[in-house]
Amino acid sequence: EDRLRVYRSFRFTASHGHQRFDTAGLAAATRAAGTLSELSAERVGAEMRRMLELPRVATTLATMVGAGVLDLPPALIDQLQAYEERDPAPGFAGRLALMMADGNGAGLKDRCRLSNGEAASAERGRRSARRLADSNFDEAAYRFPGEAGEAVHVAAALAVLDQTRL
Repeated sequence: EDRLRVYRSFRFTASHGHQRFDTAGLAAATRAAGTLSELSAERVGAEMRRMLELPRVATTLATMVGAGVLDLPPALIDQLQAYEERDPAPGFAGRLALMMADGNGAGLKDRCRLSNGEAASAERGRRSARRLADSNFDEAAYRFPGEAGEAVHVAAALAVLDQTRL
């Protein structure tokens, strides 16, 4: 069968199922997890892009990690959850900035076939958020005027990890 359906089922659960998972469907996705590496990065990237554009998706991403479909560190899941709690309109750019933090940019760009523009925008968002977290407000606004607004919510989510390290 079409293994891309595994990703689609997670996306549809996030978009239409309020992130409440069907037990049988989740079990099937878990069984199929080992065969998903054969999917093209373009197809997986397209599904992940659609998923990351949804208003609420952190619980779905955590479930995908638990099912073995996605490999994300627990701290990143916590940051994505914090981002969704703090941003009134969470979206692709903010999530991507969080996911590209801590040196994950190149791997994520390849795995999801991100465009150079998407990767560059996420990197600018991450850099802006780091400047805000360091109280360099003027520099963030000057260097990254297009990303500074979203970066406020990303910086707040990044602080979640920093607090757990204390």
